[in-house]
Amino acid sequence: MKLRASLLMATALTVISPLAASAEIKFNAVPFPATDAAKREIVTTDAVTLNGATGPLAYHTLARSGDVIGGVTFSQLTDQNGDAVVGESEYGSVDADFTSLLTIGDKLFSITHFESRPAAMYLSEVTQDAEGTLSYTSTKPIDFSSVGGLWVPCAGSVTPWMTHLGSEEYPADARAHFEAKELSDIDDYNYAMAAYFGVNPAEMTLEDFRGV
Repeated sequence: MKLRASLLMATALTVISPLAASAEIKFNAVPFPATDAAKREIVTTDAVTLNGATGPLAYHTLARSGDVIGGVTFSQLTDQNGDAVVGESEYGSVDADFTSLLTIGDKLFSITHFESRPAAMYLSEVTQDAEGTLSYTSTKPIDFSSVGGLWVPCAGSVTPWMTHLGSEEYPADARAHFEAKELSDIDDYNYAMAAYFGVNPAEMTLEDFRGV
């Protein structure tokens, strides 16, 4: 606990003032993956040394796509009405990208990007036990219907003010949409977004797609 507190304090000092004294920090080396199986494993350093004090580190899974947390399926894609849409699997998106950890008052929250079309961001409440292990206690999709949904959220960050900063990528080619004579003139990467507005991408026409 003392080591974790020191790490948090060192991080805070680094953010608050460039004049703060720098802590000496060193992570144990991670082994090189020599086999195909090793390349597919989740590997992290097993220890960190901060100003001479060494403490253990380990990888801990908070949630996976399809997990039911507080009665809500984590990663389920929803349409503009909040209803489930058919995503890349039976439970939604398999493309979790960035996840933030935010301290708000005396509580912890997390926001996760699901890099899909239609996309999703999930807001989860987090608890931390005496050993520092984090767990999700509830989760829910963030409603983006007021801005026409969400498009392929990718990289993100946590600001010094403890707010979430996210980004979208791969913007659609507006000119191609405007000039298209038939649906095939538009990159089919964009088709899935129509599901957010209740249109079946597998059956839609160019007029249906433009109507969304």
